[in-house]
Amino acid sequence: MIMKKYFLFFLLSLSIAPSLALAQVTESHRAKITQVERSEEEVVVDPEGNTMTRIALKYTLEIVSGPKKGDITTVQEEIIPEFDSSLGQSFKKGDVVLIAKESDEAAENQYYILDHARTGWLYALFAIFAGVLILVGRQKGFRALLGLALSFLIILKFIIPGIINGGNPLFVSIVGSFLILLALIFLTEGFNKKSGLAIAAISLTLFLTALLSHIFTALAKLSGTAQEETIFLVQISGTAIDFKGLLLAGILIGALGILDDIVISQIASIKELIGTNPNLSRKELFKKAQRIGISHISSMTNTLFLAYTGVSLPLVMLFTLGMPPFDTTTLVLNSELIATEVVRTLVSSIGLILTVPITNLLAVYFLKKELPRPDNS
Repeated sequence: MIMKKYFLFFLLSLSIAPSLALAQVTESHRAKITQVERSEEEVVVDPEGNTMTRIALKYTLEIVSGPKKGDITTVQEEIIPEFDSSLGQSFKKGDVVLIAKESDEAAENQYYILDHARTGWLYALFAIFAGVLILVGRQKGFRALLGLALSFLIILKFIIPGIINGGNPLFVSIVGSFLILLALIFLTEGFNKKSGLAIAAISLTLFLTALLSHIFTALAKLSGTAQEETIFLVQISGTAIDFKGLLLAGILIGALGILDDIVISQIASIKELIGTNPNLSRKELFKKAQRIGISHISSMTNTLFLAYTGVSLPLVMLFTLGMPPFDTTTLVLNSELIATEVVRTLVSSIGLILTVPITNLLAVYFLKKELPRPDNS
């Protein structure tokens, strides 16, 4: 019976979430909670007489930002303790929150609490990050920061609008990734042979990664709609979005950052090897570069796996509980949500592994100048 009530509440949450997300907000403000009034009552939830506790909360808030700064308003909400610990927010006196007002006339000009106001701390953390990057990396760190800003702009102003406006997600992401690649490499490394080699190696690896992603997405029958965010995209986008292409685009963009790191490291290592011992032949140089690359591969592959697992940790925990319909390993792996992450991780890892020999071949060939053979005549 308890599981039945949980299930009904879960379905209710799913039905309400899209409508809340799609509500058109006319104004929002930062506000500080100055008072909290609380009352409880037992409510009957089914014909068998089972009850649950319902808590009514009334918040008094003072708006602390915008043209209405200083205004006092109230917000009322109801929560169920059985679910509040995992699904609800906890607000108390003194908290600074975001409040919003909908354009719906039925809302009677009432505000509601969106969430804790946390953007100020995020800006502070980014400022610390930028400061540490510039302090340690100096000029190159500053250029890396500019590259990060340009990457962000390309994603927001080119890739996402291109996909939303009906463009092919894979094509748009390939073009966008190439623009990001140019920005990152030339800003951090300058205009030189090293940059040209890095762009060539990453471009070739991205092409192979895109090809492999396309093949196994088709073979595994992945639709790209397993994630809950696609529900909202379906409802609010004015055009038909190719979600399979969107999945491929995500794999490609996710792999780009890791490829950039390992390619630059490999080329720098090869240049150091040449500077240390100019007498090395191309074959010897390639072997030494491969040994360096193997250590990169092992650490980066593990990093990639842990990164994807960390993002999906709640999902992994859900499946490890062994509840139907995910009570066997086969059923877990066969679910599109898990299969998508498996394909994403393995395809990116394969691209990462192939990056090393591709980069080494290009760098050794173009950076190494063979010494003239001695004349024995």
